Amino acid sequence: MEKNLTILLLLKGREKFTERFVEFFISSKLKYKLFLADGNKKSLSKKILNKLKISNIDFQYHKFEFDVNYKKFINKIYNSLKLIKTKYVMLFDNDDFPQKYSINRCLSKLENRKDIIGCGGYLINFN
Repeated sequence: MEKNLTILLLLKGREKFTERFVEFFISSKLKYKLFLADGNKKSLSKKILNKLKISNIDFQYHKFEFDVNYKKFINKIYNSLKLIKTKYVMLFDNDDFPQKYSINRCLSKLENRKDIIGCGGYLINFN
């Protein structure tokens, strides 16, 4: 089931959040594909990309035009979706923490119910 999903990570600055996301992704041993769509003025640091490479994460990094407005941001998402080949895509910001259990529940629901075309959610925990 994990090979059917790409996590689309939408980036625009806040590199410390991106590094934290990548470290969490690696430490959680997530096997989903990862697509980093970067709409920042400058490219993501090689340090973060090297962490993904060293950890054998199946990822793609694409630098897009600067997200100067909402239209550019939507175009980044649209063009990313055209490049992704998996059956399912889940969008994340770099301040999110992907939870395998919840993601797999969504994937299972989508696989078992053909009348559903999308699902998602969030978990808030301040403990």
